[in-house]
Amino acid sequence: MTNRRSVTTPWQETSFRRRQITTCILLDWSEPNEWVGWKVRVNEPATYEISVKYTTASAANNGTYSISFGDQAFPVSVVPTASEPQATTATVGTVRLEPGEYEIQVKPSDIRGGELMRLFNISLTPK
Repeated sequence: MTNRRSVTTPWQETSFRRRQITTCILLDWSEPNEWVGWKVRVNEPATYEISVKYTTASAANNGTYSISFGDQAFPVSVVPTASEPQATTATVGTVRLEPGEYEIQVKPSDIRGGELMRLFNISLTPK
């Protein structure tokens, strides 16, 4: 059994297991059973480009994770950033979403160096 903590903002519901959520960044992601998810509603069918903005605390922090939208999953590797203050935005791929409700889930597969990454945001840009 895992603990779930939810934070609600006017535009999203965020869930993260047993870790700290601040306004712009998800810190100390060190346990493989911890994940974050957002509930979203799509009103019209569309294809989106998925990108992730993050930083790493050191060159040793890396690993793999997946971003899923229902039954569509995208494996991603964390490439350490040049330094902690220098965030990077990585393009993950494209996803086709039909009208309906989804939970976007980010789940680690492998955490190396003590911390997976420091997540700022996930962007879905219509194509």
